[in-house]
Amino acid sequence: MKINQERNVVNRAGEPKEPVIPTLNTDEKRELAKGDFPVGECGEFLNYNVKSLFDELFQKTKLKKGEVFERANIAASYGYEITGGKKIATRDYYLSLAIAMSLDLSTTMKVLEVAFGGGLYAGEERNFIIRRAIERGYSVQRTNDYLEELGWLPLDTGNI
Repeated sequence: MKINQERNVVNRAGEPKEPVIPTLNTDEKRELAKGDFPVGECGEFLNYNVKSLFDELFQKTKLKKGEVFERANIAASYGYEITGGKKIATRDYYLSLAIAMSLDLSTTMKVLEVAFGGGLYAGEERNFIIRRAIERGYSVQRTNDYLEELGWLPLDTGNI
């Protein structure tokens, strides 16, 4: 095996091997992501964790958790684990919670950034459809119907 000063290792054909990328756990990924968000967009949310964010949102909206979980089509026990930060759910579950709470697009984006480390970017068609549903104030059920009408998986599958 030849050693290449630039890439460290090459294969037998002399082509550079891809570097080995270490696997990081969730806490390590979140630590690395700190500071990746523009301060103007969500800076006040960078120090949040899922539990404190949802605690504040439930307090501001004055909604009952059980009611939100029912609207979001999420089992109450799982909803408490998600909003309590005890379990990490799929992106669709966080979207369902945000829609069930009737959060605006900006706050929904912040929920996704805190809970999942990413937003809801309109460059992907499914995301665009979900954004449009949020802007129109659709319920979770209406959002799911809208997605299915346009040939996409509904949020309640939790697949994405």
